[in-house]
Amino acid sequence: MKISDIMTTNIKYLSNKDSLLSGRQLMKENQIRHIPIVDHETEDFIGILCQKLVLAEALKTIDKVGLDELEHVESQTKIGEVLPETTVVVTPDTSLLDAARTFLDDKNGCVPVVESRKIVGLITANDLVKLAIYFLEQNYDIKK
Repeated sequence: MKISDIMTTNIKYLSNKDSLLSGRQLMKENQIRHIPIVDHETEDFIGILCQKLVLAEALKTIDKVGLDELEHVESQTKIGEVLPETTVVVTPDTSLLDAARTFLDDKNGCVPVVESRKIVGLITANDLVKLAIYFLEQNYDIKK
C-alpha cells in the first residue's frame, strides 16, 4: 500500500506571503492543525504551518507586546518569516511503512505529500490511526 491510497487530497493551503493571522483563522474555521505553505509565485511547496508553531509565535508576541496587540502583530507577520527551514516530505509512491516510520522518527503530526515540488496531499497521524483500525477490524473480531 502506498501513501496515495490514504492521503487527503482536498487540502487548504496558504502562501509564504500570507499573514500568520490568516493561518490561525484558517485553522480555527476549518478545525485543522496543519496548513501546507507554498511559494507565492511558483506555488512550490515550502513548509507546514502547524498549530504548535502558531501557538508558540502567539505566546512570544503576547510576552513582548501583550494580548491586545496579538492580532495586529499576527496580521503583519508573514508566514514565511516563521516557517522552519526544512520539512520532511514523502511522495505519493512512499510506502505506508516508511511514512509511519517518518512519523515516529520526526515526531510530526503530519507529513506533506509532494510531487515535482507541488503539494498533492497530506497524511496525518489520524489517517494512520484510521488505517490501523481498518486493519485490526479485518484481522480480528473486534466489537468495541
